[in-house]
Amino acid sequence: MKDKKSKQLPTTVITKPLQEEFEKFIECVPARRLSANLRNLLVWYLLYSDGEHFFDFDDLLADLTWLFDLLDIADGEYKPLTHGKP
Repeated sequence: MKDKKSKQLPTTVITKPLQEEFEKFIECVPARRLSANLRNLLVWYLLYSDGEHFFDFDDLLADLTWLFDLLDIADGEYKPLTHGKP
């Protein structure tokens, strides 16, 4: 029996164009830097927003958690091609 709180994630096909764009993105934007910048942005926003949010903040936090997890994995996994060089 499934837990009522658990959500089933949608299954997605990663197309070749999507994979290529993601690879270009990771090459151009270091995952660790992006993660740190987004975390800083979130903290600064929270410091100065006075608790007023004009959007679903819970959804934002959930989405950012997924994104931060992805960026952490990308930072640990990404190895640029050396084109035959060690």
